[in-house]
Amino acid sequence: SIQAIESMDQKWSVRTKEAAPPFSATQLIVTTPSHRWESLPLPTGIATTLQANPLPPHPPVATLVLGFHRTQINHPLDGFGVLMPPIEKFPILGAIFSSSIFPYRAPKDHVALMIFLGGVTRPDAALWDQTTATQNALQALRPLLGIEGNPSFIHHTQWAQAIPQYNLNHNTFLQAITAVHKQHPGFHLAGSFCGGPGLNDCIQSALNLAQEIY
Repeated sequence: SIQAIESMDQKWSVRTKEAAPPFSATQLIVTTPSHRWESLPLPTGIATTLQANPLPPHPPVATLVLGFHRTQINHPLDGFGVLMPPIEKFPILGAIFSSSIFPYRAPKDHVALMIFLGGVTRPDAALWDQTTATQNALQALRPLLGIEGNPSFIHHTQWAQAIPQYNLNHNTFLQAITAVHKQHPGFHLAGSFCGGPGLNDCIQSALNLAQEIY
């Protein structure tokens, strides 16, 4: 666990309970999710700047992976997936045809669907237990995909704080991060809260930061 983050002699020092001496470097990149910053022993100047601005909300999200024999689904699953617009009042956010996009996501003659629940529009759905989530997912997808019978595989995962939301005041939040970077050379905040929340976005942001530093 991190006990202190300090700046001295143009270097950044990170002291942990487990390791001695402290880790030291001229550049320190913090990729902790923004909703966990309050648990970090950040220097007072950095913490004050960040706390003065609203952090992006991280609504809960759950994923539900359902596996079926190929004959149980009439739809060809010849695409990326399906998204549910809020106006349709579906209990799920959408589904990805995982086994159509990625190899080895399902055994031969089987398919896998990854369903998303919760988010800003239905945060309660992210907290459903596995049985309730499965029932609601099947209710939504049966008429759309022609699903028959029950899944032979179920994997349910919940995140209490998931994807950061880029709301109208997000630019103010980004300005606070920029101010921290200017006021504290060598200290960098990076993650899904800036540059885009997707995996590709995060990779590109990391590459851009690495090029900027070196």
